[in-house]
Amino acid sequence: MFFNDKENAKATDILEFHQRLSQHVDNSKLRVDRIIKRLPDALRRLSEIVQDIDITRIQEKNRIANLYTSLDDDVSKTLQWIVHLVSYEKNEGKALERKTKLRKLKKGGIWTGSVQATNII
Repeated sequence: MFFNDKENAKATDILEFHQRLSQHVDNSKLRVDRIIKRLPDALRRLSEIVQDIDITRIQEKNRIANLYTSLDDDVSKTLQWIVHLVSYEKNEGKALERKTKLRKLKKGGIWTGSVQATNII
């Protein structure tokens, strides 16, 4: 059974696509492996920065920025994603806490009529 030129071209395209896909999968696996190996150290370093009580908030931000730039791009992006996720949940918790305090103030008859006053409390 012989193929014509058009069928041969299709078969070649399929083979090339399969090879590129296989290479992409292999590269992705290597990237994930690198992230998994390097992320624990990055988290440890971030934890040390955040727990250092002898630095100002600006120094902390600068050290965190330096940490991000010192890491591989994939590890840096993953660490930033984790920090964003944790910060979002923490901030969302604060917002819920503010709403609860506001509700309690309204029920207790201590309502000042100002949202800013509840933010201070």
